[in-house]
Amino acid sequence: MSIEAVADAAGVGKPTIYRRYATKADLATAAIASGIEAAAPLPDELDVEAALTRALDNLARRLRDRNSMALVGTLLVEEERTPDLISRFRERVWSLRARHLREILERARDQNEVRASVDIDAVINMLIGSLYAAHIGDSRISRDWPARVVRTVLDGLR
Repeated sequence: MSIEAVADAAGVGKPTIYRRYATKADLATAAIASGIEAAAPLPDELDVEAALTRALDNLARRLRDRNSMALVGTLLVEEERTPDLISRFRERVWSLRARHLREILERARDQNEVRASVDIDAVINMLIGSLYAAHIGDSRISRDWPARVVRTVLDGLR
């Protein structure tokens, strides 16, 4: 990916791209994050299981997209050479997903749907990480995986 190629595809000059995106890492992560920020918040009336399943379904759908897992691999490979890339990914993509799950889990904790002592950070990593593990282990994320993993995790949290 070059700034010149992106500018050509967009039908603009390179200065237009640079005015909006200071670096290639900024541009790449903005493209990856597109649509995440615009996702509508989940209705408050959903119980914790439905809310977590819907959030994980959304992520699974994104990860099933062509080249999504390869892109994650590329981010990890580039971590040492281009630390700004993974840093921006964490800021623009991971933190949005994690914040969304955190809100659901904190609401569930506040409403006594899960134990007060729940380690929310660990739960977030288990839920998201399970999607990557399912892909690596089975070379795909099955359609029912988000519901299965949420149900299993919640059994331990209640």
